[in-house]
Amino acid sequence: MESFVTAALGLELKCRIQDASQLAGLRVRSDDRPQENARICAAWHTIQGQVLICATYHAGHSQRMKAHVLWFEWWIPPSIHHEGWWRVESKWPRDWIKGQD
Repeated sequence: MESFVTAALGLELKCRIQDASQLAGLRVRSDDRPQENARICAAWHTIQGQVLICATYHAGHSQRMKAHVLWFEWWIPPSIHHEGWWRVESKWPRDWIKGQD
């Protein structure tokens, strides 16, 4: 996830936020849908502010694409939220490619 935040989003990480509840006013949707892989989340302080990012790895898509395929959601408080498919190949771990929704 650090690679995605720095390479794809262009944010410079300062330090990890251990408790995402520190992000005032941020309401993250719970993901109640059954999935083959669990969603993981992490938050950081960056030069540009705070960011919370959640990722779900999709093994089936990854096998078909011959790359790592993830569904990312990220929030930059107070009002920025984005989500979508992204992929990266093992040979080029900093070259994230935006997929189609």
